[in-house]
Amino acid sequence: MALADGGYKDLLAAIRAHANAVEYLPIGLLLLIVFELNQGPIWLIHVLGSLFIIGRVIHANGVSKAIIPRRIIGMQLTIWLLIIMAVLNLLALAGIQLPG
Repeated sequence: MALADGGYKDLLAAIRAHANAVEYLPIGLLLLIVFELNQGPIWLIHVLGSLFIIGRVIHANGVSKAIIPRRIIGMQLTIWLLIIMAVLNLLALAGIQLPG
């Protein structure tokens, strides 16, 4: 097959790491952009964005090197940050201002 991994485990891991990033990065970036448009504190935007990227890097490293604890930690960090960003956007939509 011309578009498969050719049976190379390292290539398959790289494909999965990239695909997983494509699945989660757009929603995370969209939530950050909306939070910025909702006048979220700039320091919090930077903290959330940095932690989100760190979570994605940890997860990608775990996927590409088959290190299960890193995959779990990276995914947990990603999911929790997505939840936090969604809640912050809902609070902003409700008119609740965050200090800062």
